Amino acid sequence: MARGTVVGEPVVSQANTREYEEGYDRAGLGTSETAKERGRFIYDPVQKKLVRAEDYRPPGRALDAPIMVDRFYENTKATDGTDIGSRAKHRAYMKANGLASADDFSPGWYAARRSEQKREADRTRHATIDRAFHDIDAGRLKTRKRTQE
Repeated sequence: MARGTVVGEPVVSQANTREYEEGYDRAGLGTSETAKERGRFIYDPVQKKLVRAEDYRPPGRALDAPIMVDRFYENTKATDGTDIGSRAKHRAYMKANGLASADDFSPGWYAARRSEQKREADRTRHATIDRAFHDIDAGRLKTRKRTQE
């Protein structure tokens, strides 16, 4: 039985072995002679080392963060060369030219648009066939006889 499992026996840890101490040193976690520091640590990319969590200060740079509004408009031109380097310029250009971005439409919009186009094509085809049959019945449309070769 392991120590500390018998009723009334105190729970104690075992003494560190020499192999444990050498492994601890190899991992760069301090020397076995110095006291091991416990706590919560965060890697600081500026200092390139672990620092205590309460001492950690995140970098203050957010210039290239995607949360920055309108950064992706900088130095942007339309295909005709018009400057659309801000959200207002882009919106005005789109409105003036009767354009819309693809992201203005939901995925369901594309499916509905395609279905409507298909229905319109069917209506046109049916109307053409009806007109042809009407013309045949009225004798205005002559059919070609097939010749056998």
